[in-house]
Amino acid sequence: MKLKIEFDGLPPGWEVVRLGDMCTTTSGGTPSRKNVDFYNGNIPWVKSGELPDGPIEEIKEGITEEAIKKSSAKVFPRGTLLIALYGATVGKLGILNCDAATNQAVCAVFTPEGLARKYLFWYLRAVRSDLVSSAVGGAQPNISQTILRELIIPVAPFEQQTRIVAEIEKQFSRLDEAVANLKRVKANLKRYNAAVLKAAVEGKLTEEWRRRGAACCAQDPDHRTKAGAACCAPTQPTETGAELLERILEERRSNWQGRGKYKEPVAPDTSGLPELPEGWVWASFDQISGLDIGFAFKSAEFESRGIKLLRGENIEPGALRWVDTRCWPENKLGDYKDLLINEGDIILAMDRPLISSGLKIARAKQQDLPCLLVQRMARFKPLAGIDDYIFLVMQERGFVRHLLGGQTGTQLPHISGKGILSFSCSLPSLAEQNQIVAEVERRLSIITDAETQIDANLHRADRLRQSILKQAFSGQLVPQNPDDEPASVLLERIGANADGAGATRRVARKRSTEGGRGSAGKRCNRPNP
Repeated sequence: MKLKIEFDGLPPGWEVVRLGDMCTTTSGGTPSRKNVDFYNGNIPWVKSGELPDGPIEEIKEGITEEAIKKSSAKVFPRGTLLIALYGATVGKLGILNCDAATNQAVCAVFTPEGLARKYLFWYLRAVRSDLVSSAVGGAQPNISQTILRELIIPVAPFEQQTRIVAEIEKQFSRLDEAVANLKRVKANLKRYNAAVLKAAVEGKLTEEWRRRGAACCAQDPDHRTKAGAACCAPTQPTETGAELLERILEERRSNWQGRGKYKEPVAPDTSGLPELPEGWVWASFDQISGLDIGFAFKSAEFESRGIKLLRGENIEPGALRWVDTRCWPENKLGDYKDLLINEGDIILAMDRPLISSGLKIARAKQQDLPCLLVQRMARFKPLAGIDDYIFLVMQERGFVRHLLGGQTGTQLPHISGKGILSFSCSLPSLAEQNQIVAEVERRLSIITDAETQIDANLHRADRLRQSILKQAFSGQLVPQNPDDEPASVLLERIGANADGAGATRRVARKRSTEGGRGSAGKRCNRPNP
């Protein structure tokens, strides 16, 4: 969100200047990686990815005095304000806690006496979006020192700067605490989500349901009354999990139309598996589900219109997403009709199946159709109407651990169809599956509603931060004091001391060549290599 500050409406005593008219800037450098004598030294070397929008607490790498002498790297004094010039972290800020060097992606900003460093820090954070939008370049946008120096700064009287910084940090501290609490609650919700799924597949979620059914049936075991029959029907099914499994296997044998002799699916090894509730049974996915793996459609024949191709890029945890979509010509559908996805189909990515937000598994919806299954994408075809329960099982951590244990490859982790089908699944009766699915959906819907509210509050906190910063640099956050020395006097003094400012720059360069020694502060110890 961009910060719109009306400079014409600033309070009396404020001034507007370019950053380059008050501050000096310079960037660091990267010593040659080919020279081993340049690295593993005791001079902390900050890279743009280590800027935390605050004091820099951890610097992972160090360079040597030799690297400083024979490269463009410089040592900046403790307290130096840093900003990332390009890359994924463009606009990120940091303040050195110790003397340190930086790479060329980091710019050091030196403020004159009368411009509070933290005042400029917060202003740069406030206008980050404006800086980023000014960046040039494609894959690695660059804001450059020139763009930075042209940045317009509203300069408050020095005493006002101090009050503004104190008020920003007070209000942000409260927001930080509130945001931390929200994130803590969100993490607890994720743990509760995992606990619900675990209890579901272990039978613990329906313990009370089974107990009530058994007690009810005990009162009328022969179903002599309508009430007794209705009570027993859902909780005391005529078909147990073991009988359901046997029925599925029998139907597979009877419906076999493949080539050659029917081959029995591989049963699970139950020797190390936990005991299940009465009426449940262990079954392998190979026993209870079919599995389709997509086709390697020729990319040369892809078109912008036609039947969407469901690739790894088009699935995320819980949903299909149609960005960067490729299509297959409808007139070439031919023998690929069996790979058309149906509403409700369970889809799993076989390449890099697990990402930071979860397992890349989803069910196809009507709006996703028509689409075709592409290679390295799997479609599950559970038998006997157990789709909803199987989809639930596949979201539980036990299935995720199974997939991780069978992954191959490091650059692009992959799971095989055989590995997927070898998973051992706890299988209750259909009646209990329906009860489990209904109870899980009820509880997870509550979690989803709570997460939605938390996300809204987190977004509200971000907007509030920007509102606080806008007020701060518009002169509306804290009261004005007419006795404060006007910023114009401050600017005149800085102009009169221009030669002194140059001397300050020269001192900074001298410290750089001497490895940061002097009165600027101690170097911080970087972590051991």
